[in-house]
Amino acid sequence: MRFPYQRYTVAGIGSHLTTVWRPALLVRVIGPAGDDTVFGRVDTGADDTLLPDFLIAPLGVALDPAAVATIEGIDGGTVPVRYGAVDLELADATSSFRWNALVGFYPRRNAVFGLSGFLDYFQALFHGRTRELSLLPNGTAPPPVYP
Repeated sequence: MRFPYQRYTVAGIGSHLTTVWRPALLVRVIGPAGDDTVFGRVDTGADDTLLPDFLIAPLGVALDPAAVATIEGIDGGTVPVRYGAVDLELADATSSFRWNALVGFYPRRNAVFGLSGFLDYFQALFHGRTRELSLLPNGTAPPPVYP
């Protein structure tokens, strides 16, 4: 599956750059009570896959009260994370792939598709020149749970 990088306008990077291209995509998130689609960046520096916490109730995600953490961002700031299992589905124009994943839910609007729950299940190629991300399932993902 191939996905084009997305254009972001930024300030303060380099002396002349005002635009960067980042690997970002739409992923369908399925829980026991429903599904939704979220946009997020693919981040090899993120240990976990993080989804916006506003999805918990509409999707009916069962959170494990013992599975909580405080994560630290690159800026040193911290954010609380609660964990639960969902199915994730990725699709391009020609194929799709769906799996079950333990993901973190945090108080932000955009998703982060990190190693655990996402990238660990793919062979990923980041084509900087053509600004595309290629993802090939590596056969290690748990099967989907929700209809």
